[in-house]
Amino acid sequence: MHYTRNFLNNVVFQASFNIDSLKQALDKTIMELCSKLTGAEMVERRLMNVTVSMVESQVSTAEKIPSYVFIGDRFRIHIQNDTLKIIDTKYSHHNDFHPIAIEVLTAFNIQYKKPKITRISLRYLNIIKFPEGDTYDFDGLINPTLLAATLDYKDLGLSRSVGTLNIKGEDDLNVKFIYGYTNPEYPNKIVKREFILDYDCYKIVNDSILDIQPFLMEMKDKINTLFDKSILQGLKDIMNT
Repeated sequence: MHYTRNFLNNVVFQASFNIDSLKQALDKTIMELCSKLTGAEMVERRLMNVTVSMVESQVSTAEKIPSYVFIGDRFRIHIQNDTLKIIDTKYSHHNDFHPIAIEVLTAFNIQYKKPKITRISLRYLNIIKFPEGDTYDFDGLINPTLLAATLDYKDLGLSRSVGTLNIKGEDDLNVKFIYGYTNPEYPNKIVKREFILDYDCYKIVNDSILDIQPFLMEMKDKINTLFDKSILQGLKDIMNT
């Protein structure tokens, strides 16, 4: 279901692969495309990658792996030798986000000759927050089964209350679902009326992907089904106003 408004902090598409040439430089065509889509110039960062050997006679090794980052007002793209990550910080509808992921992955297929992809994922991070009201009052908004443990212990000075569900689907779409009070002021006591619903839907693959759109739609629909199960009519009414 598509609501008039949402509580999404960001939506993230990620593809995992291994492209050795990205350790030296990012392809110019992809660089120009990412710059155009985000409206930002590329920033190159060097991240330390440490390899630890379990054999005593061998010494641990470390190398600096380049990370190519494009940070726009709405879209952000992060590229490493083993990961492509596209972030929408102002998500409104999948018709605005999916074409970005499709265009970038299509360019990867062309420039890097259909790289072998090992994992794809789509993550929706909802931060449901209200400036007023009781800290723990989500009655009529959030499925009570997600609130029960927190409400039983709320008077003991909770600083964080988070639960995790790992869901394995018959369609090979797995979901890691995190919910609760992450508390932006941790380790202080929870005082803000904020509740997260964080869905990371992923699929393990072992091949190149020429058309990502069907996978994006499958993952989106899976997350939407879980989201609708997690909330009650009160929150649905708020998101439709």
